[in-house]
Amino acid sequence: MKIAAVKTGAIGDLIQITPALAALRKKYPQSKITLVCGAEYAHALKDHPAVTDILTFNSRRLYSRLMPFEALNVLRLLRNFESAYIFHTDAKWHLIGRLTGAKCSVKTTGTPRWLWHLKTVNDGFNFGYSYHPEPLTFKLPAKPYIALAAGGGRNFRRYTPQKIWDKQAELALKIVEETDYCVALLGTEEDSLKTDHPKIFDYTGRTTLSDCFHIIAGAVRYIGCDSGLTHLAACTDTPVTAIFGATNPKECAPPNVRNIIMSKRPCTPCEKDGIHACPENLCMREISVDEVFRSI
Repeated sequence: MKIAAVKTGAIGDLIQITPALAALRKKYPQSKITLVCGAEYAHALKDHPAVTDILTFNSRRLYSRLMPFEALNVLRLLRNFESAYIFHTDAKWHLIGRLTGAKCSVKTTGTPRWLWHLKTVNDGFNFGYSYHPEPLTFKLPAKPYIALAAGGGRNFRRYTPQKIWDKQAELALKIVEETDYCVALLGTEEDSLKTDHPKIFDYTGRTTLSDCFHIIAGAVRYIGCDSGLTHLAACTDTPVTAIFGATNPKECAPPNVRNIIMSKRPCTPCEKDGIHACPENLCMREISVDEVFRSI
């Protein structure tokens, strides 16, 4: 049987469906399972053993005025599959699946994102996320270090500053000055904290996703916000501290992350269908450096 697993979104969104992909592989061991996702993020699962093949669409076009044309491209990609698992809450995606003639599965409305795979699993299935990296290509810090992701979740659909905690530079300096740990900074080039300290290793904008995996796996702890790197960290054995604001950790946090720091504001969380009620990011701003520092 030819099965399509369809997912939009960025790196974290793809890592969230790895339990579902593993479940599909367990249920259909001889089937061809093709991941259909945005080309910009397909590298996140290119070596996953549950995936036979990957077909891609243009995420930027999909969330622009060219959306109807890219939707037609997605229809074309799905036309030869017998079954399509649509890992998305948007009804438009399920409509696209039905238009292809494929049997569509997975209804996600009202279901926490990391529980999507429950529609396909058998008893005893492992809920954990998984990532399969390439070999490490550079040397890790020699001293014990904490991996710190300096940014937050981003994708082509919208910019969400409500996922970003803006005190990472203060935290990094506090760690290196008050403990024996070094700090390894991770993220994109724009996430660089511009710090100049011999115990802070700035890898922002210089690493592949596999590099980040190895850096996090070698750390004594990982600290980050609701982002792709936090979901990647959940694929390692490294203890994770996750900082959440407007987004709901019951829906967005990896299932094995227990150390979650949130604002105690009564309006938190406020995100619904990707829209945040507060443009001022008050919930993240009131989380103190000391509160996060105590987590280590």
